[in-house]
Amino acid sequence: MIIASDIDQTLVEYFEPFIKFNNEVHGTNLKREDMDTVDISELLGVSKEEAIRRMDEFHQTNYFKNIMPIKGSQEGVDDIKKRGHKLVAITARPINIAKYTIECLEKFYPGRLSGVYHSSKNGSRKHQICLDIGIGWIIEDRLDYANECASVGINVLLLDYHWNQSEILCDGITRVKSWEEIKNILKKEDQ
Repeated sequence: MIIASDIDQTLVEYFEPFIKFNNEVHGTNLKREDMDTVDISELLGVSKEEAIRRMDEFHQTNYFKNIMPIKGSQEGVDDIKKRGHKLVAITARPINIAKYTIECLEKFYPGRLSGVYHSSKNGSRKHQICLDIGIGWIIEDRLDYANECASVGINVLLLDYHWNQSEILCDGITRVKSWEEIKNILKKEDQ
């Protein structure tokens, strides 16, 4: 089976260093619990253009270059590979940071991923990439992407965060709290 994972907040921590960067460089006073949206302009209270500028600025710093893996993700990825599945990464990260993305994944998941796909390239959508390469499951943190994938029959493991809360989840979405839970669900699928 081919399994996909998003990168930010599923394989690596993105928002903690982004919050730290904004607090130290731009004088904000954000906390992790303030992250109730993935819309950076809304979170920061700035225009879309300023949000993009700050993200681009963040991507040039050591705050970004020194991000760390999500707790349990390395063991989870090892488990997927050990059981004979292929794991690919599908990300909405801008293509202009693809080099850093690959370096980061090779640092924490050397030789463990079968490919990296950028949904920002050529206007692709995550659910379409999943359909094109035959994904059975995707590990995601964004509710909008999870709903898109589930709506076309792709099983979704949605890591539980402040920004993806909803009373109703589409069929095919399972909310999970950790990579240990992800491992257990995928093991049951193999039986």
